[in-house]
Amino acid sequence: MGGRVLLVEDNPDIQSMVAEHLMAAGYDVRLASDGEVAMQMVRELLPGVVCLDLNLPRISGYDVCEQIRADPALQHISILMTSARNSLDVRVFSLEAGADAYMTKPYRMEQLAEEIERLFAAQVQEGRAIRVPSRA
Repeated sequence: MGGRVLLVEDNPDIQSMVAEHLMAAGYDVRLASDGEVAMQMVRELLPGVVCLDLNLPRISGYDVCEQIRADPALQHISILMTSARNSLDVRVFSLEAGADAYMTKPYRMEQLAEEIERLFAAQVQEGRAIRVPSRA
């Protein structure tokens, strides 16, 4: 395991719990609480995976996803959209916006880590993986 994950979640309790679990699983986890900060961090950090909440302040998860997909320099990044909304429409719209995967909250932490690892593995298999060294 490993790789840089940008966790974009506006609920501080969920953000803390998920970040702790992913760090324990060996990921280099960076945090953002709104869509605007998320886009700045995506451009700066070039994470391998963005774990992106759908409902965010300032810029929605949909819009962040579309902005990432519209930028050729960021298209290698995998996007895992998360939301408490479990309708088929929301799932389809997320995937159409460019998400690689969608998970409904609440989810098991092990399930989240497995999905993130699957996304990193798919990047390697597809030849689009870019591993950025961790910063201290």
